[in-house]
Amino acid sequence: MQQQIEAYLADETKLYQDWYVGLTQTEDNKYTKKVGVIPPLDELKKMCEN
Repeated sequence: MQQQIEAYLADETKLYQDWYVGLTQTEDNKYTKKVGVIPPLDELKKMCEN
């Protein structure tokens, strides 16, 4: 389990993608609407900086 956590935390792209999905998807629409395309990593980083 510890190795899985370390691998997840080491994957910067996955972390930013999960952050983005968490902010843009709510429980109300998660199963009723299609999930949009996740922006590239550099765009996600810019969103975090702003």
